[in-house]
Amino acid sequence: MDQVFDHLLKSKQRLNDLYNDAQSIVDHISDKIFDGISNHVQKFKIEEAKFRQELANRLVKVRSGRGSISDLESSIESFQKGVLSKSSVVSFVNKYRAVSMKADSILTLKSKNVEYLDKHTNIDYILYNYPNHVYILFEHNENTMGNSSSPVYGVFRDLYNSNDGSDKFFISNTKLTKKGGYPVIHHYINGKLGVLQ
Repeated sequence: MDQVFDHLLKSKQRLNDLYNDAQSIVDHISDKIFDGISNHVQKFKIEEAKFRQELANRLVKVRSGRGSISDLESSIESFQKGVLSKSSVVSFVNKYRAVSMKADSILTLKSKNVEYLDKHTNIDYILYNYPNHVYILFEHNENTMGNSSSPVYGVFRDLYNSNDGSDKFFISNTKLTKKGGYPVIHHYINGKLGVLQ
């Protein structure tokens, strides 16, 4: 019985960690992704409450002699096959692994004065507020910054690592801005699109 609750606690913690990562970058991921995680966490909580109640009722029946151990075991077996199971949680967390990677990436890049543009930020607003040199990496998928072999990422990384503090660096995910295409770096000088040299 202890092992069942130990697995349940660990699974719940993994889901909560994913939810906290998603919550910390909610403006940097699509509503669909955040809602999918949020809804699954809610479903997990409901199923956990049902499971605990059912298990408590079965235990009372077994202890009073009105139920059998096999009824208790069948409740545990159904738990091990449903949304509360370790395999179900691991599969769900792996499906949204990019969210946790992005949360880590945002923190790391923030320490280097690189900011992710969220879905509410207008590029014109950025260019108005930062009139000098502005570099924006438009990434097509969530993993460009995590892919150190990407030549575009390599150039962008070299640019922000060699910055003396006078230039501003941003990353915009084209999925959030509804723009398609391959990863590209735009260099703006005084609000006008320039040429990378």
